[in-house]
Amino acid sequence: MKEVEKKARVPQHRYEEIKRRMTEIYGLPEHIVAEDTYYAMPPTAKENKNRFRIRKNYGGDPLQLQSIVANAKRKQTVLGNLENNVEHEFELRDEADLRSFVEMMEDFGAKPWYTKHKDKWLFVHKGEVEYHLELCTVPIQGHDEHFLEIEGVYSADTLSAIEEAALQQLIDRFITGIFEQFGIEKDVETRPYRKLMGVEYPQW
Repeated sequence: MKEVEKKARVPQHRYEEIKRRMTEIYGLPEHIVAEDTYYAMPPTAKENKNRFRIRKNYGGDPLQLQSIVANAKRKQTVLGNLENNVEHEFELRDEADLRSFVEMMEDFGAKPWYTKHKDKWLFVHKGEVEYHLELCTVPIQGHDEHFLEIEGVYSADTLSAIEEAALQQLIDRFITGIFEQFGIEKDVETRPYRKLMGVEYPQW
């Protein structure tokens, strides 16, 4: 699968308003608390910054563990403020599977890198592609900061290069339109959360 994504900052005083307006447009969201642990891998000739993520998703009331997902992304291009990734992910059945997977990856040289906490309200919109709209709260260097993160997810298996480029432009227009609708189009944040958190890639 591929994803095209962009995020913008949401001012604290507008968070509840934007959440309410999104609910009116897209319906009731799903509340998810994601705990992400990132692992770094030794550099290779192909890529000097290999990494993967283990995400534990919690939901329900009270919060309970819903899923454990291993994920790795390869950034292909960054078109202006638009990030285009090739994404590989799969679900681990339980904590035992997680321990076995992490132990295996550590045998290949992986080591824990950093953790990130994301409290989000997930809205889903299905148009020509599936859009995931996440109103997020992420602790950044001791302060809770809010973001609206939107990604369009699609398969490029049957698309020509020209068709894929046209689809990416369509996704970009959709995301930009949402940011403009909520008045945050000038607050696009191009830095990854890792850099906002002040996390550097480990030295090997």
